[in-house]
Amino acid sequence: GALILAAASVLDDALPPPPDTGTTDGDLRALCDHKRAVLAGNVGGAVAALMAEAPRDAELREVLRLSVVAPVEAHLAEILHRAAARGERARVGAAEAADLILGLAFARICLRGAGDDVLSRRDEDVLVSTIIGGAA
Repeated sequence: GALILAAASVLDDALPPPPDTGTTDGDLRALCDHKRAVLAGNVGGAVAALMAEAPRDAELREVLRLSVVAPVEAHLAEILHRAAARGERARVGAAEAADLILGLAFARICLRGAGDDVLSRRDEDVLVSTIIGGAA
């Protein structure tokens, strides 16, 4: 458990504060760019392998939730808070947006062997459109 927590915390430590690009679209795309970089290659595969065990291991599930999901959710909450301050309204909340982004990334890793293309630019377009609206 301690080893898994230490390894998973590297993902959290690697995530910088949410970028403030001045637009929600830009902020979401910057977050997707970061997820693409962090989860590319062996790191994404290793986390996905751990996730496969999570349904049978409550401690592992909690470690992954705290180290993988919660930081992304917190960054999305900040991005969406800035959007609201600019008068923009998101179509989904931070938790749902995190599930969309991470779910798609891990589906690509597990089911398509995405390697370095964990989230394509087209995926990014669809995610941004789903989260804040607009054309994809």
